[in-house]
Amino acid sequence: MRTDVEHDLARTLQSAYDAAPPPAPSLTDGIQRVRRRRRRTRLTGAAGLLAVMVAAIGATVVLRPAGTVVADLGDAPDARQVWPEAVVTLPARLRGGGAYTVQAALGDDVFLVTPVDGEGRRPALLTGSTGSVRPLDGDFPANALTQFDVTPRHLVWSNSVEGGRDVYAQPRDGTRKAVRLGTIPAVDVAVAEAGGAFYATGTTYHATSQNHTLYRLRAGHAPVAVPAGNGYALATGPWAVAGTPQPGVADRLPFGVRARYLYRPLAVKRQTPSFWNVVTGDRVTPRRPAPIISCTPAACVGADDGALVSWDADGSHEVRVTGFATGRDPVDAFFSSSGRFVQVVTMTPREPAEPTSIRLWERSTGRLGTAPLSAGRLGYDVAEIGTTDAYKTVLDLTRIR
Repeated sequence: MRTDVEHDLARTLQSAYDAAPPPAPSLTDGIQRVRRRRRRTRLTGAAGLLAVMVAAIGATVVLRPAGTVVADLGDAPDARQVWPEAVVTLPARLRGGGAYTVQAALGDDVFLVTPVDGEGRRPALLTGSTGSVRPLDGDFPANALTQFDVTPRHLVWSNSVEGGRDVYAQPRDGTRKAVRLGTIPAVDVAVAEAGGAFYATGTTYHATSQNHTLYRLRAGHAPVAVPAGNGYALATGPWAVAGTPQPGVADRLPFGVRARYLYRPLAVKRQTPSFWNVVTGDRVTPRRPAPIISCTPAACVGADDGALVSWDADGSHEVRVTGFATGRDPVDAFFSSSGRFVQVVTMTPREPAEPTSIRLWERSTGRLGTAPLSAGRLGYDVAEIGTTDAYKTVLDLTRIR
């Protein structure tokens, strides 16, 4: 029954087609034009999609560095050979005969230096090419422990006084005198500048624990505690982190009491830090593609299966350098102020203040260099790499383009 119906329907359609008049040429031409136009549209769309894909692939290749840099940290050449343009020779002593330490490279051949002997000697700005010295004009009591920070526009320091630390700031260009920002009841102070204001972490220590309080500072006014800032310590700029400050954060000059709490064996699992911007309220939690050694809000460094790994906080631009193994030795990574360079330092467990190896890594290119053990930890964009009776040699990272 079903077969007969289908045959009848087919015969009826065929008869209708045979009896119908032929279609007008314009109709068939129109249909063909529509078909050709649709075909061209499909081809154009496919070509456009391919172009977008090729462009995207090309952008990925250009923007991302190689996944693995074939290099062995143990065979890294001398940093002076890798970055000869950064090698600067300074006088061995300040005018007047005093020995000194280079704390920071401020750019334009200017360095922040601190005398290491003699009472009442002031920290100063040293011009490398001429040896001229401009002492800072703040208050520096004899035998008072002084700590420094560098902000985009100011040099900031704090002096130990009874009941806390006095904080001062002076413009880096020397256009104005230093101003007192107030006294903070703390043993250790770290200062940042953001949004036209100064912020400070005041840290006190109790046995093996430490407490942090955030303050907002302004000349002529008492320090004001930042709401919800207890337990946060400034890491870099206006960014603070809860709990123990991450080792190796940028903009913090390594110094004194602070350093003893930063070195930890790599075998100790480090938490992924959560950063809080005390000015804007923004929060950043870096991704964790490898066990973390140190992080800033912009970048991290970690170790994974014999490789040293760096990545941007969002997980992009991951680069690995082979030949990294420390066992249970303490290890730390110190960022330059821009995050472009990382200094990786290993220490012996019994003498965590004495480095056993120092490597400088340029994250953007993968270049590696070995620094002398006398260099110690990276200051603010500078590392001392040698001293003789006649001169002092430093590596000034601001000179590397």
